[in-house]
Amino acid sequence: MKKHISIILLSLAAMNAGAQGLFPEVLSQIEANSLELKAMQALREADVLDARTGLTPADPEVEYSYLWGKPEEIGNRQDISITQELDFPTAYVNRRRYADSKSREIENEYLEKRMELLLQAQELCVELICRNALYEVCRKQTENAQIIADAYKDLSRTGSANAIDSNKARMNLATMQDRLSRIALEREKIVAELKRMNGGMPVSLDSSSFPEVVLPASFQSLVDECEAASPSLAYYESLKKSADDNLRTVRSESMPKWSVGYTGEFVSGENFRGITVGLNIPLWENRNRIRQARAQAIAAVTGADDARADYLSDLEILYSEAVSLKQSVRAYSDAIDSASNSELLLKAWQGGQIGLLDYMQEMEYSFECSERMIETQRDLLLAAGRLQAFRL
Repeated sequence: MKKHISIILLSLAAMNAGAQGLFPEVLSQIEANSLELKAMQALREADVLDARTGLTPADPEVEYSYLWGKPEEIGNRQDISITQELDFPTAYVNRRRYADSKSREIENEYLEKRMELLLQAQELCVELICRNALYEVCRKQTENAQIIADAYKDLSRTGSANAIDSNKARMNLATMQDRLSRIALEREKIVAELKRMNGGMPVSLDSSSFPEVVLPASFQSLVDECEAASPSLAYYESLKKSADDNLRTVRSESMPKWSVGYTGEFVSGENFRGITVGLNIPLWENRNRIRQARAQAIAAVTGADDARADYLSDLEILYSEAVSLKQSVRAYSDAIDSASNSELLLKAWQGGQIGLLDYMQEMEYSFECSERMIETQRDLLLAAGRLQAFRL
């Protein structure tokens, strides 16, 4: 039995993003091409077939004996026996009921694992958008650093710039180029992982813009929707149901078993035919099975209720986090919009209004603010998505 499920499953869907989240095309490709998902589908089918095996009566047993008589005058003897063993009638009903509940449990477990896989892909997509946005910011900073380095290079040729400022300009350019290459490398790693998840087929996602996140109006409205659609909560409930049906099945299998059949004895000049009836009385063989099934049912109920409580508790914490992150994004956006002056700083340096050191310090501060803004937007998308994993 699966003892504990991941508490909050990740999704990147905003409230109005639809069943395939922010990246429907990418997720549809991965769902169609993922080898891992295909393996899970095959395993689900095998588990369902296994759960539905054994619902019919046991196979009949046929026995044939040929006995040579001695002395020869008494002739030879042939015995034929056909026997069918039957469980108590309620056993077949309960087995079928248990098979149905076990099949639902297997299906819900598959849906949860499918959701986890798609959520992992969506997280990578958000990380890729984050790197794309950082790359754009860093690219502009690198272009400005290149302009300054080229200017100091020209000034150095004419002797109008000192060596210290020229070295600062080159070091600033090298720093920005290194930062840009590191972001590009991180982006390549994410693209490679998405390709792996897509069955080896490339995934294209060039966007650098974060969509607006619309959070649920209240935590209770989120819980109501989650109760109706979450594969995780459905899986917890199916665990309890299948454990209860298993207990019913074990109880019915502890009832006496019947056997009916035909038997015949054929000897020289004499034949005996008739029916046989047998009764299997379960005294010792299944002595502890009911106790075991009862203990398993109690454990399943307790474990599922505990996992459900953890799920909802962490969901509430995550909702508060998402609300706080959205406020932070709004504050960052207002501040950066009012203080976005990279072009003005470049012109101020070109016009001699500020020195190189002041320019570099201001641009570093501007990059750090932009980086923090992008990372906060990413965290908001991830948090908002975790709240709505069930939409996938």
